[in-house]
Amino acid sequence: MSASEEQNLLNIIEELSKNVMFRLSLTSKELFHSNFLAWVFETYQPECSRIFNIPELKDKSTKIIREDNIGKNKNGKKCVADIVIQNGEAKIIIENKFKCLPDLNQLKDYLICNPRKIILLSYFEPLFFDELENINCSYLSYEQLEEKLSELVEIINDPDNEIIIKNYIKCLNLLNKIKYSIKLENDITIGEIWKSITNKNVKTLLSAINFEKTMQRIYANKLTNYILSDYDKRNNLTIFIDCGRDLTVYSDIVFCYKNAWAKNEDEREKLNYLGVSIWGTNFRYYASLNNKKFSFNKSDREKGQNKLEQDYDWFFKKDRKWGGYCYDQEMYLYQKEDISTKKLSELKDKVKEQLKEIYKHESDKFDS
Repeated sequence: MSASEEQNLLNIIEELSKNVMFRLSLTSKELFHSNFLAWVFETYQPECSRIFNIPELKDKSTKIIREDNIGKNKNGKKCVADIVIQNGEAKIIIENKFKCLPDLNQLKDYLICNPRKIILLSYFEPLFFDELENINCSYLSYEQLEEKLSELVEIINDPDNEIIIKNYIKCLNLLNKIKYSIKLENDITIGEIWKSITNKNVKTLLSAINFEKTMQRIYANKLTNYILSDYDKRNNLTIFIDCGRDLTVYSDIVFCYKNAWAKNEDEREKLNYLGVSIWGTNFRYYASLNNKKFSFNKSDREKGQNKLEQDYDWFFKKDRKWGGYCYDQEMYLYQKEDISTKKLSELKDKVKEQLKEIYKHESDKFDS
């Protein structure tokens, strides 16, 4: 990040911190954005019907319901939708993601009520974009939300509400500018991009407005989308993105085995998952072991490492450094290498190569 880019980002964060709508959202970010959008729909139903392409909103009898319990999923867990637009038996479900990343399984759970359509409104681009059509789900980005609300204020005739919505649009604009500040280009190195994410001045301002983890999630989400943009087996993957215990953001890209973590331990494979991870400026060759299946206990990390090197020698090599941690029923082990000098294009090729290797050897054991 150049000095001018850093200063520009600091100015955006400073302006965001003074925005009244952002300040109101600080203690409940996702709830705030969902509440605001529900209010807009309720207040301007005919206008929103056209702008958001939701015909049901034309009918005055249509209900806009916040936090609607639509039933239980196949595991008996209660499903609560952020916003439900209900017209008679027809339902449009809007799932809003701002703080957390989109979850495909959560969207699939909404199919239990046979909605006419699902809309995923998300600050983060979904990692499973290609699968949305299969569940009749469309994606609405926060950039698109900004555009649609800007269109709305041009046609409403209420000065007070116009001021409120314009303030919210300004908040969205600043949030989107923060996303734009993370630029992923083929020739930039992991070390260079990581320096921009961990820039001390930027982190200090972000921490003051409780946005530091969100910034790291933006980076991990963009990086993972970049890496998997042309990977032809991405639908078989499970992806975990979050901040680790050392506050370093990570992106785990793994294949889960059939019956991973099954209650009946006899049904499990030896591994829960096998894959790769980008953890800060480290690359990890990753495995989650079923302790009982391997007959290990909590102190047997070295045994697990040796077993992985023996049984999966095509993936785990003897000359790499090991790391890991253990729980009563599972053990997470990995080999790591520094990738700070690798270009993003090189990292993308490396991930694709490793994922293809795993799939070649183990595909018959993975969940479909």
